[in-house]
Amino acid sequence: MTDRGNQYYLGALFCFLQLSSNCWALGRAPSVEHLLGYCGELGTLSERLSECEKPKYEGGVGELYRRVVLGADKKSHAWRLAAKALQGPEVWLDEEAGVFWSDPFEGSLNVSQATTICADEDQNGDVTVGVPLQFRLPDAQDYEVAEIHGIRAAIPGFEHAAIYWTQTWGATSVYMAYFSRRGKLKGEPKNAKHRVRCIARQARQL
Repeated sequence: MTDRGNQYYLGALFCFLQLSSNCWALGRAPSVEHLLGYCGELGTLSERLSECEKPKYEGGVGELYRRVVLGADKKSHAWRLAAKALQGPEVWLDEEAGVFWSDPFEGSLNVSQATTICADEDQNGDVTVGVPLQFRLPDAQDYEVAEIHGIRAAIPGFEHAAIYWTQTWGATSVYMAYFSRRGKLKGEPKNAKHRVRCIARQARQL
């Protein structure tokens, strides 16, 4: 039996044991990935996005990996899950901007380390879930647009008390950083250590 076949039958067994009609909301058993709460770890970008569009099942309740939130401009903006590792990081797509946002790295880095780690596929895989995109450190404008589009409400677990680096140079050895408590940008010394998220726009050649 193929891996997909195994996943189907394990999903069907789960539904049977749960005796939940919601588990069959789409007329098929959920995959093991969705039963365990992860998706989009393998395949092309379009395949990952497609897999993460399917319902997630927890206790027989289905919910879509897509959020529509109210942005700073008082308008509605859609965010979509592109990949989620098993009990691990997530990558979310700002649909309007076409920008993919990673979860933050563990710990804090200076701006030079942040720039390097986001661009290095051997180092950024822990937060990018292997999504086939060329990631980089966001610039100040990326955070400004994301704030307008409601990033703090859209991405689960977004730390409202955190400070995130951008690659935008300010003045006098200062780089701009995003203060998520208020959604504002402010200059920070380049050797200060803050949190780091990475972004991507264009798919690389696979």
